[in-house]
Amino acid sequence: DRDVENKFGQATCLNNMAELYLKNHQPQKALNHASQSLEIAKSYQGLSEMSVSYNLLSRVKEQLGDYRAALQLTKEEMKINDSILNKETASTILELESKYQLERKEQAIQLQQLQLAQRDLEFKNQEIEMAWQKRIRNLSLILVLLLSVLIFWLIRSLVYRKALNNRLDKQRHDILIKNEELAQLNEELQTQQHQIIIQNEVLVKQNLKIEEVNATFHESVRYAEYIQQAVLPPKQRLNAIIPDHFVLYLPKDIVGGDFYWVHQIKNKLFVAVGDCTGHGVPGGFLSMLGLAFLKEIVTMQQVYQSNIILGKLRNQIIDSLQQTNDLLEYVDGIDMSLLIIDKESQTLDYAGARGKILLASDGNVELLKGDRTSVGFNPRMKSFTNEVRPLIPDQVFYLFTDGFVDQYNEQDEKYGMQRFTDLCKCNHSKPMPVQKEHFFQTFTQWKGSFEQIDDATVLAFKL
Repeated sequence: DRDVENKFGQATCLNNMAELYLKNHQPQKALNHASQSLEIAKSYQGLSEMSVSYNLLSRVKEQLGDYRAALQLTKEEMKINDSILNKETASTILELESKYQLERKEQAIQLQQLQLAQRDLEFKNQEIEMAWQKRIRNLSLILVLLLSVLIFWLIRSLVYRKALNNRLDKQRHDILIKNEELAQLNEELQTQQHQIIIQNEVLVKQNLKIEEVNATFHESVRYAEYIQQAVLPPKQRLNAIIPDHFVLYLPKDIVGGDFYWVHQIKNKLFVAVGDCTGHGVPGGFLSMLGLAFLKEIVTMQQVYQSNIILGKLRNQIIDSLQQTNDLLEYVDGIDMSLLIIDKESQTLDYAGARGKILLASDGNVELLKGDRTSVGFNPRMKSFTNEVRPLIPDQVFYLFTDGFVDQYNEQDEKYGMQRFTDLCKCNHSKPMPVQKEHFFQTFTQWKGSFEQIDDATVLAFKL
């Protein structure tokens, strides 16, 4: 019926698309289309389409290097092909056997008729021979009787043959009608196949156009990455200002929304880590904007107090992005931790905008929390606060964004602040290169095959 025809067309189309993706070395897409085709073919027992789907799945698994699965799928294909062959063979044998049995029955009937007639004749001849003298008068009656029997069987045979011929004519007529229906169905399938070929050509052209757009986009993103890397502090400058440090910078995409900044003016050391709204290209633009404003406030305006710096940065972000109450759904901001160390007075000045900092020394870890508002527009904005405290010798400072802490693993568990605190506590006495490798391996092993959900940055240093 029409539902089976539609499913057949869908299965054929999906198999053709899977073949195309396989030739274009896109095995995952080929796997998805071939699997969908197999499910559709199973729904109406389309053995030919199931065989093609198993063949495609076997080739995809082989391309992916899963040879065991490829072998199993090949076996399934062979089973389907055997089923097709057995079905056709059984049909042919049944038809031949039916014809053979019919002919044997006809021959058996004729043989029985001949045997019966022969027996009757022999019996009558014997009676005639034994009682010729006595039954001469009945000879005419016997001959009439024999002729009547013979005529009866002849008429019966003719009637049977006529009925058989009528049945055969009806079967021939039915076969002709079926052949015409099959021819019409074949024409419809050829039309559908032609349409599928046209659609495949359109898909190929669209795929080429998409690849061109993707190439242009990736080239632009790579250049944006180059610009962002140029804006971040270079390694030589970091080594000159804070020799004992490490930076773990893991953007979710090519361009990230996290940034870090290190600057020194006379006896004051400025260290900041920021996390802009979103990630990718939008986050990258906002991070470069935040870095530019931060440098201007410290170097040009000469503001050296952490909470005032965050306040001025917020004002410039609001003015630049034109943030108002009318555009709350588009409000972007920056979560930031800012640390100012005065080497002369041996004090640290800390302010945070939804940012945190860990201080580790002698096996102890302390968490400093900032204000619970971002650098950006907020209807209930308040002035940022700061905390000033004396420096502790050999103290290790950890500035970080929430991408590390909020990362989920394959069991849908969040890494969490407690694990991160324990990680800093167990590693703060180790050399910085060893710490960086340990932090990286911890993040990678925790994430596993789960997608990275956000940019992750950790900046640690020891004075």
